[in-house]
Amino acid sequence: IIGLAYTIVKGTNGADEWSRMAVIIVLAIFNIVFWAGFEQAGGTFSLFAKDNTDRMMFGWEMPATWFQNVNSFAILIFASLFSLMWVWLDKKGWNPRTPMKFALGFFLGAIAFFVMTQAQGIADTGIKVSPWWLVSVYLLLTLGELMLSPIGLSMITKLAPVKLVSIVMGLWMASFAAGNFMAGMLEGILKKFDYPLYPFIMWVMIIIGVITVLISPLLNKAMKGIH
Repeated sequence: IIGLAYTIVKGTNGADEWSRMAVIIVLAIFNIVFWAGFEQAGGTFSLFAKDNTDRMMFGWEMPATWFQNVNSFAILIFASLFSLMWVWLDKKGWNPRTPMKFALGFFLGAIAFFVMTQAQGIADTGIKVSPWWLVSVYLLLTLGELMLSPIGLSMITKLAPVKLVSIVMGLWMASFAAGNFMAGMLEGILKKFDYPLYPFIMWVMIIIGVITVLISPLLNKAMKGIH
């Protein structure tokens, strides 16, 4: 990490490059929050599917891990539609800047965890919930992913200094790794404070989304005309 930071500092020259790097760093930190929630899919969501979801279909019990396929199918369906939507919005002059797309991703994530909070509340009464609860959560998180992941990769190639693109891309990928790490640690940490996981992630995503909206004029200015 120290070597990566040194290389970035040494290779960044001029006020414009530093300004754009600041945007990348801020959004990379925010990115950690989204992926800490998104990666619950392979952990707490799977446990919820196993223990609290009615998976019986015509006498056959669907494996709990199959819910994770919703993300793959949703990517196949919506990725192209999102690309077409951005092109259409750009032609109309309505295409939101990168920070606003990030904010929308956080709000979609917050809605997903609101739904998950409701499902957990029903499950806590001893009732196994419909699988559609989890399907809707996975779908919402996938839509949020499409607001952040491809947009973030595009942002790096546009904002990073040309000679540092690959290194800054590594920094961006490190934010995914940090999100994955937080996803595994978060429930254990919150248990010490007797605070439920899903409402916590919901409120954090709302707060980060609001902060992103509020500072978006500053981020847009710091991007120096790059969308």
